Amino acid sequence: MAGEEATKKNGSRRRQSDITIQNITKLNTRLLTADVRPNCEASWNLRMGRILPWLVIWGSLGTELSDATEESRWHRNLHRATFVRNRQNETSKMCRLECNREESMLHFATCSKIRPFWDTIFLFLTSIGIPWPTNPTEAILFNLWDGDSLGPIEARATIRHAFSEVYRRFALVDLAKLNFDCTAAALSTLQSLRRAALRRAASVKKMHANRLYTHKPNVIPQEDAAKYPGLITMATDGSYTISDILEQAIINLKTKLTAETLQRATLAKLKRRRPKRHP
Repeated sequence: MAGEEATKKNGSRRRQSDITIQNITKLNTRLLTADVRPNCEASWNLRMGRILPWLVIWGSLGTELSDATEESRWHRNLHRATFVRNRQNETSKMCRLECNREESMLHFATCSKIRPFWDTIFLFLTSIGIPWPTNPTEAILFNLWDGDSLGPIEARATIRHAFSEVYRRFALVDLAKLNFDCTAAALSTLQSLRRAALRRAASVKKMHANRLYTHKPNVIPQEDAAKYPGLITMATDGSYTISDILEQAIINLKTKLTAETLQRATLAKLKRRRPKRHP
């Protein structure tokens, strides 16, 4: 094909079978875009006050513990395509959570009303052996944990589940007039992460079962079995258990949410019983 090298990266010559829709699309895209970078990169660099390692960030898209929904919302975040109030003129540009700041995409990571939620997520990550990020804002928005280095895979997957939950609940404040509850959001995030870990473990166990009566190795590679030690423990025979730390974190958040809900109900009851002042 015109514009394409005669050999592949591995040195082998190209064949007619290489003329596929996928390869043609990649070639045409490369010819059209050349060295042009996405506009979002310059916009984020300006707002963060530094040149971000975009090749590292784009290369981190997709984890085994995040599904299409989480990745889609994360992708929209990187491309600055998330809807926020400062991108329209119909209503106020101020934060819908009433923190008295302008609502922007950067605000997702800095809003004082959401900060307790992010602190809970980072505390959970420290409990499974992942250090607190050097710059929490960059960790939330780009998964950068220490300068230009990405966070561990468990941290990246957790942040994407967390960001997806924040996006959903943030939208419901306007769409359904619901309050943003940091404890409920953190609980939903960890429950979603737990389900993702179980899905991956089940898929690996299925692969192990399919190999039992074939010529392929009938044990799971050790690197796959030990891939997410903070979230799930797997044996090479396919058996697995969810991390006690994750299970306990979910229990603690359920207990906290129940107590907070009861406290709010009690305060509302007392408020209704308060006698009215007569003039």
